[in-house]
Amino acid sequence: MIKSQFEMNGFEVICFHAVGQGLALEELVMEGLIVGVLDLCPAELTEYLFGGKFDAGPDRLEAACKKGIPQLIGPGGINCVCFPNEKAIPQQFRKRKRKEHNPNVVCIFLNKREITLVAKVMAEKLNLSKGPTAVIIPQKGFNAGEWDIDPGIIPVFTSTLKRELKPEIEVVEVDAHINDSLFAKAAVDLFLRLMGKSEELGEGLCVR
Repeated sequence: MIKSQFEMNGFEVICFHAVGQGLALEELVMEGLIVGVLDLCPAELTEYLFGGKFDAGPDRLEAACKKGIPQLIGPGGINCVCFPNEKAIPQQFRKRKRKEHNPNVVCIFLNKREITLVAKVMAEKLNLSKGPTAVIIPQKGFNAGEWDIDPGIIPVFTSTLKRELKPEIEVVEVDAHINDSLFAKAAVDLFLRLMGKSEELGEGLCVR
């Protein structure tokens, strides 16, 4: 839905899956091939922090900040960390609620203490931003319906992020689920506004 709306606005869109491909995203941004980043699923940050299967390295979420290009960040998928099988799950997560995504991916759900850490690290990285930056938060869920097993993490994440972010980074809360069309439209509108603040508009746009 979002990709088609950007293409209608004349952008060439590159999509990355949140399974470690964020490393390629960061590299392309640093090479100057991307002029704007809409990153609604930075779940690889959680993977890095807790040793998950889809870790994209310690520099995830930093390239757009350093290059100063417009970026809009969302919290898609950050409430869980993935492992290849039950045996690979660290001891600290062995008794935690989990869901099998497929035979090669088992997902463990974070608690409030862990989601607080994710929010603090995300804010620390985004505070490095040299260009137009905002965060958009869907108040009704960060993941596919059955994956939002603890809605209580949403206000914890949101309040922590707001407290830790520098004042000039806008935080927009949307009364919708991340997969709702209302959220998609809000993300597109906000991102186009951020792009309008950029002096260097081009054709390359990254969407996750």
